[in-house]
Amino acid sequence: MAAEPLIDAWLSRLATERGYSPKTLQSYRGDLVELQRFAAGRAWTELGEADLRRWIAGAMRAGLAPRSIARRLSAWRGFFDALAESGVLASNPARGLRAPK
Repeated sequence: MAAEPLIDAWLSRLATERGYSPKTLQSYRGDLVELQRFAAGRAWTELGEADLRRWIAGAMRAGLAPRSIARRLSAWRGFFDALAESGVLASNPARGLRAPK
């Protein structure tokens, strides 16, 4: 399943159901684009908790601020939750991850 329609649908849902601001939606889109880049062509269903932990470790080594990592994880958790609710994923690989302090 193509990523963009899934991302667009989730962001649209956040805008209409939760009233998220355009700036927040733009930030979340960027977070999901980063996730796509990290996935390197793999399907969402192929990403596991270990993959996401690897991204966190790399982001920390690269000097990304803990707050930025936390926001990305928050966006990813919400997105993966939506995919799990719709049956695209069996479970959310980001659910058990915690952001660095």
